Amino acid sequence: MLAIDRFILRVGRRRRTLVTARHRPTRRASTCRTTRIRAALPAVCGIGIAAVSGWLVAGSDLPSIPAVFGQLAPATTESSAGGAPVRIDSTPSGAAVRVDGASRGTTPLDIQLEPGRYSLSLERPDSLTEQETIEVAQRGASVHVDLWQHQPEVVRVRPVYPGASLVDARFLNDGLLALTVGIPTQVGTSDPSTELWRLDPATGQLTQVNVPDLVARPTVLALAPDDDHVAYVVPGSSSTTTATGWSTTAESSVSSTAGASRPESVWVASLDGAQLPQHVFDLPSGVGPSLVSSSPERIVQLIWTPDESRLVAITRQPGPPLRARIFLINLADQLEPDAESQPDALALLPAEVLTNSVAVDPTGRWAALITHASVAPGGNDLLNACVLELTPGGGFRDLADLGTLDRAPTTAPFAWAPSTPSDPPRLVVVSPAPSSNPASNGLFGIFGALGPAPPPLGLFLVDVEASGLQESQPRRLGSVTGVVGPVWRSSSTLFGFARQGDGTFSLRSIDPSSGALGDPGVSLPASTGQGAGVAVRWDVVHGYALLLSRPSAAFASASAPLQAWLVSFAPNRNGKG
Repeated sequence: MLAIDRFILRVGRRRRTLVTARHRPTRRASTCRTTRIRAALPAVCGIGIAAVSGWLVAGSDLPSIPAVFGQLAPATTESSAGGAPVRIDSTPSGAAVRVDGASRGTTPLDIQLEPGRYSLSLERPDSLTEQETIEVAQRGASVHVDLWQHQPEVVRVRPVYPGASLVDARFLNDGLLALTVGIPTQVGTSDPSTELWRLDPATGQLTQVNVPDLVARPTVLALAPDDDHVAYVVPGSSSTTTATGWSTTAESSVSSTAGASRPESVWVASLDGAQLPQHVFDLPSGVGPSLVSSSPERIVQLIWTPDESRLVAITRQPGPPLRARIFLINLADQLEPDAESQPDALALLPAEVLTNSVAVDPTGRWAALITHASVAPGGNDLLNACVLELTPGGGFRDLADLGTLDRAPTTAPFAWAPSTPSDPPRLVVVSPAPSSNPASNGLFGIFGALGPAPPPLGLFLVDVEASGLQESQPRRLGSVTGVVGPVWRSSSTLFGFARQGDGTFSLRSIDPSSGALGDPGVSLPASTGQGAGVAVRWDVVHGYALLLSRPSAAFASASAPLQAWLVSFAPNRNGKG
């Protein structure tokens, strides 16, 4: 035991000796290095001063602090413990974020803001600058923005078959494009033939829409916004069979005579085939020419409300004078097994409603439309912009004169503002504006005497629920002219296309408060939008625009075929910066 204790004690002393020996040389080496650095420091400073002096003598500026030490992180104004959490993201990511003009970082970004309203701006070199107003609640907010490409892709949309015509084209809620295609009639037949197709703008894939249990050939087809139902019109001459194929010949020995006098009817079918087509409306008689005449009243348009709960049916009665009736069909009432309620007759107009000219607001309460009066006190073939409240006994207002039929747009020249609880419904109308510099004198006045030039097109803002007479009148947005196809990119920004001097179209931004015009620097190829009556349909959610026109001014009529160009601003989802 004694030997072991002595051994342990020796080991302990040896360790302490070794440790002390290891540290002594280190202290001596550190002392030597410090002495050498102190000796060299004056020489290094002298070299640096000489270099800076030479740089300044040569006329150059000193490098900035960020260039030497890197970009400093922006300071935040709120404390880490105050405010509500706000998440700001974009597709593609990497966009510079400004809140009320202050730089806050790049997306994706998590910051804290006090509850309230803020101006948000997102900027990225290859995308259009996004500006909108955001509301931050007590619990916070989450904002995701799909940035639009600065260089959009443009593709011509064709009517599926050679020899067919494009009757209509409109966007669905899922981003697909619904095409109504007219097929030439065969010799000996009079009823037009139409087909519905879907076009996927992302892939270019075309698929035909097949209506289950459809036997009678429809004259009008309308695909629901959610792409799950289709409404169609069955002509009275097809009443020997129902829409589901049931024969009616056994009901009467004079069924052919009864069939010839039956009015047109509206049916709704589910595209998944889960339910049989439902009969929702019969065109009532008693107004206009007899239904058995050679030119009866016909249902010419079906328009779905955004929530798919109602249908607007518009008729045309041949003149003179032309007439139109507008009906509102509540589908929830009509699809009940023992439904007894009748559709509401909203208006009887001494004019027809132009095809494709109806635009329903996001709430489904209002419809803007264009009427064509063949004979009117102010002249013939006059166009008017109107608004109709889609409620029984609702109001009807004539908003503006749009000129004559030869200037008819191919689709509705309206833009409804996004629906918000705090803001009243607002509508932007493309309408002729008075010219501020009429060329009535000199050489140009001679040519003007041969035929006055049509007035330029301006943008006008309408408050459809204004209580006062003056407030209800359309208000001109600045002095901008030549912009077609306006759309609300956000509650604070309008976009539209303007034709340039060389005939091409460029994108413009418009401030809805001041009318100030901005140029995002986006131009379309020279062949885009050529023709007469150019108008635009938009899908702001998915970043698409559809320019529509007719071949030439000589064919500017409601029956002329359409030309269409699909413009894709859809973001590059693989972009990283």
